[in-house]
Amino acid sequence: MKYFVSAIGLVALLTGLTKEVYSEDNLTCRLSIVDKQSCSPVLSLESGEVKLNSSKQTFELTAHYDACFQTQDIKLTGRYQQRTHKSIYNIELLATQISGDEKEETFPRTIGLMSLNIESKKGQFVDIWAMIRAHDGRGKGLEQVDVSCQ
Repeated sequence: MKYFVSAIGLVALLTGLTKEVYSEDNLTCRLSIVDKQSCSPVLSLESGEVKLNSSKQTFELTAHYDACFQTQDIKLTGRYQQRTHKSIYNIELLATQISGDEKEETFPRTIGLMSLNIESKKGQFVDIWAMIRAHDGRGKGLEQVDVSCQ
């Protein structure tokens, strides 16, 4: 019996070491642009808010996109996947519903990657979706936006 209890303890310990570590908190993160250009030819993320529901692994992003002659407010909802590497949360946002000024989309797509420092809950958001929408090649690279969560 003593060995059985020890074996169960060892299995529980090993399971805890190999399992992904998720934030136990629901997070609300504010997004703000790092380097604002005077006028961007393509829609790029100006500001936004991401709400992460840790129990359901879902998110809701409300975002304001801006360009020289166009603005757009968008709401994206979907699921997220979180991986922990040392002191960083790496979060991939997979939108399953996109609604805004244009038609509504329900095709699942990765829209962004967020990296957060576990302690400070600050980091960067890379807006992959903006680059997909600017597929005509005028984009200079992936947009990075500052993130601050609470």
